[in-house]
Formats: sequence, C-alpha cells, structure tokens
Amino acid sequence: MKTHPVENFLGIVWDNKIENNYVKALALTCKNVLFHPANSFSKIAKYNGLKKPLYFALIMDTWGALISIIWIHYFFPIKNGNIINNLYLKFFIIFLSSLIWLFIGSGLIYFFMVLFNGKNKSFNNTFRVVAYSLSTHCLLIFPSYINIFISLLWNLVVQFFGIREVFQISGKKVFLIIFCSIVLASFLFMVISFFIRR
Repeated sequence: MKTHPVENFLGIVWDNKIENNYVKALALTCKNVLFHPANSFSKIAKYNGLKKPLYFALIMDTWGALISIIWIHYFFPIKNGNIINNLYLKFFIIFLSSLIWLFIGSGLIYFFMVLFNGKNKSFNNTFRVVAYSLSTHCLLIFPSYINIFISLLWNLVVQFFGIREVFQISGKKVFLIIFCSIVLASFLFMVISFFIRR
C-alpha cells in the first residue's frame, strides 16, 4: 500500500513545510516525538525560530488546560462557592501557569547547559526541545493520576533524547542538566507557593 511521504517522516512535522494540514501536522508531530524522540529532535537543530514551537506549545497547553479542568471539575468539584470554582478562571490559571513554566523550564535547562556543557549551546534550540516535548500532553486525555505521572515521566524522557540529539552531548551530562533543572524548579515553586499563601 502506497503511503504519503509525510507519514513516513520521523522528524518534527510541525517544523517542516511538508504538510499544510495543521491538524495532521500536529498529530504526526505528537506521534513522532512520543515514539521516535531521537529521530525527531535530530532534525531540528538547524531551525532557530521560536514562533512555530511557541504556537505548538500554546496549542498543547490549551489542550492540557482544557482536559485538566474537565477532569478536575468532574471528579473533584468544589462546593464551597469559592471563585476558583469558575471554569474559565481554572482554565486561565492552568494555561498561564503552564506557559510561564515553559519559559522558566527552558531557561533553567539553558542555564545548566551553559554551566555543564559550555559549548554548542542555544536558548532557541533549548526552547524548541521543551516546547515540542509538550506532545506528552496527549496522554492527559485519560482521567487518572497514573496517566498524569506517565505524562510527566514521558516528558522527561523526551527532553532527555531531545537535548542529547540537538546538542550532541553525553547522556550523563543530559541527566545532570535535567536533574538540576528539576531541583531548582521545585525550589522556585516552593518559594513562590510560600509567598502566595502568606
């Protein structure tokens, strides 16, 4: 059976002008990043723009926020009349938080990239890896804490392959970069939460 060439392309379809159907490009990008991260990210280093990965991240963040509020509202409805019970506000908070952490996460990874790697570094390509790793948001469609955990874990695996392939550095350095980024991000999250609750 003859298959359309784009369906055999294992790179970031969203990044390449080989598919004009945005829905199909989005679906194929998610599939390739989830199941062929090494091949996918090995083909994005020469692209330096942020617009396409940012649009992709906005779509996936919108999807993630929408699915999250549906499951949160359905399984854990808030009955005390608090303003946070407003679905639109929930959506906005989840979406904005995800978007902010997209840039913070990219910045942290880039910081440790400079610290541990010292060469062959680029914030643009770091951002692209983090943005396209949001393909794992597809897994949030299943209403389960286990799927949330799998999505987060898979996201880290995708980022591992992405950083390794794009920057051509050893797996040990990649692990160290991601680990330190998670530790610092967790610390920042706790500090921000502390001041918000005061």
